[in-house]
Amino acid sequence: MATTPTELSWAQVHAFRLQRHHLTRRAPKKHLAKVVGEIGGAQAQLMSAAERQIATWVDCKVADVREALWQERSLVKTWLMRGTLHLAA
Repeated sequence: MATTPTELSWAQVHAFRLQRHHLTRRAPKKHLAKVVGEIGGAQAQLMSAAERQIATWVDCKVADVREALWQERSLVKTWLMRGTLHLAA
């Protein structure tokens, strides 16, 4: 069964990418770990930058990111790529 290619405008491509990165609407706090997983992690060489980055994607406070990492353990701080620390789900 052959499929026909779909043509998209650059505006549609940009809108899709913004939506997938949770930049058009922040996800609810209960999806914090899921969002970090969908994005592929947050660069965390500087922990405060990672906390703020996640709070851009998710409707949460920096303290919620810390809680997910240190109490809930739904996030982990590790070397994922390029020898750089990342937060991952």
